[in-house]
Amino acid sequence: MSFEKAASTFKRLKPAFVLLAIVSSIGLWWAFRPEKLFVNQKVDEAAPAGIASMQPLFTGSLRSSTGDDTHGRVNILKNGSTFRLELSGFATKGMGPFTISLVRNGSEEADAKEIGVFSAGVNHQDFDLASGVSPDDGDAVLVTENDNHTLIAKATIEAF
Repeated sequence: MSFEKAASTFKRLKPAFVLLAIVSSIGLWWAFRPEKLFVNQKVDEAAPAGIASMQPLFTGSLRSSTGDDTHGRVNILKNGSTFRLELSGFATKGMGPFTISLVRNGSEEADAKEIGVFSAGVNHQDFDLASGVSPDDGDAVLVTENDNHTLIAKATIEAF
């Protein structure tokens, strides 16, 4: 008998439940506006000042010369009349410190033009090229260990 009583109460209140569900759905839609998740408009905004002036020239992927899992990416950027070497994603088992140099592919390491020194564990580093160093001075980037001058990795750079 109690089941029949519950069923008749539900039948009597069914329109109220439906109305409550509709009002709740509209309220949730209004609160969260799911169509606002997808914006199909162009953004008319200038790039940050430091990025807008940088022009990518060359790029290369560092490859290990010792057989371990050394890797990273090298980009050479131009900012007006100055050049910057950007080292990103560099990882190695070596402890460093390391020297990064620019060299002609196939020439001796002694002919390399040193760009900077850095430590392991830093994922992203920027090096300003000295006034006498130009990307035209080489077509490869070397990473050597400072302690014993062991070649750790090499990247052949090519135009963007």
